[in-house]
Amino acid sequence: MDKILYFAYGSNLNAGQMKQRCPDSGEISAAVLDGWQLKERLYADIEPAPGECVNGALYEISRKDLANLDLYEGYPEFYTRKRVQVTDSAGVYRKAWVYFMTPPYQDRRFSRPFPQHYREVCSAGAEYWGIPNAFQPGSSEKTPCSRNPSPGFRRGFKPFWTTWTVNRRCRAPNGSGSGRMW
Repeated sequence: MDKILYFAYGSNLNAGQMKQRCPDSGEISAAVLDGWQLKERLYADIEPAPGECVNGALYEISRKDLANLDLYEGYPEFYTRKRVQVTDSAGVYRKAWVYFMTPPYQDRRFSRPFPQHYREVCSAGAEYWGIPNAFQPGSSEKTPCSRNPSPGFRRGFKPFWTTWTVNRRCRAPNGSGSGRMW
């Protein structure tokens, strides 16, 4: 069976929900999509944004799972998809499918907040994967990106280096930093 890589950043971060939608799916690792930014448009969306990045999860899925996701995401009318380069938790660049909202729906849902239940599902997924949580009320869409050095990094295991944020340079946990490793 051909396996396909898929980058999740919204409610599909939630492993239980993802398994219901994509029964053949397998978890790979936390991952980062550079050059894009998370947007709050009633549902999670991303858009190109140089210098920004989106934290998410990398799954291995079957063609049947991809067809299921197409139906769930309303492809190609509501969300469209494309292959992008993501960085997995081992620092390896990989090509994966990602969904993002089509322009007509971006305009209709511009800056509409996430419903509470949706926010909770996404937050649980972010916590599961151990990535910065952009789904808490009042959190910025520009949540710092996390480069997770360990493929097993998730489910509450948070080594000291996870408080570092990397977004074109390294910073200390308090936000200070000279832009170099220390």
